[in-house]
Parts: sequence; C-alpha cells; structure tokens
Amino acid sequence: MMEETVIHNVITKLLITQSEVALKHLCCLLSTFGSTLDCDEQYLMDGYVHQMEEIITTKQISSHVSRLMQDIVALRKNYWFPLPADSNWNKTQQQ
Repeated sequence: MMEETVIHNVITKLLITQSEVALKHLCCLLSTFGSTLDCDEQYLMDGYVHQMEEIITTKQISSHVSRLMQDIVALRKNYWFPLPADSNWNKTQQQ
C-alpha cells in the first residue's frame, strides 16, 4: 500500500537521523503503526528493531529515549499487546 510505503520511508529517515527528537518520533510512530507494519512486512520490522537495539546498546542517546526505544522493542516481543504498568517483564528481559 502507498501509505505503508510512506511510513516505511519516514521510519528509515528517522533511524538514519538518530537525533533525540527523531527517535522520540520514531517511537510514537511505531507504537501507533507497528502492529500493522509488522503483519505485512515483518522482515522490515526486524531490521528496524535490530537498528533500535544497536542504538540502545551503543548508549549514544539519553536514558529517556533509550527507555522509550526499549519499550517499543518489548511491545513487539509481546506481539504489540501493551504490558501492564506494574509488569516486571522488561526488567527480566534485560538481565
């Protein structure tokens, strides 16, 4: 679909930019459209998540943005179903 192509282009540009603002926008975009994009083009989402994990591990970003990105990775691992607010799931996955 045309709309999905546009969203994929935006995601790619945000990941290339890697500024704090761009990565925050990326997290908002993926929290909204991630499940839809993951159904149709899973291999692309695999690449996005891999790039996000690399950004998180290189620690070139603030802890706030890192946490936002970790939440998106965890959301995807949970098949895009939100985790309960008091969940210890993220803490056990990071160890």
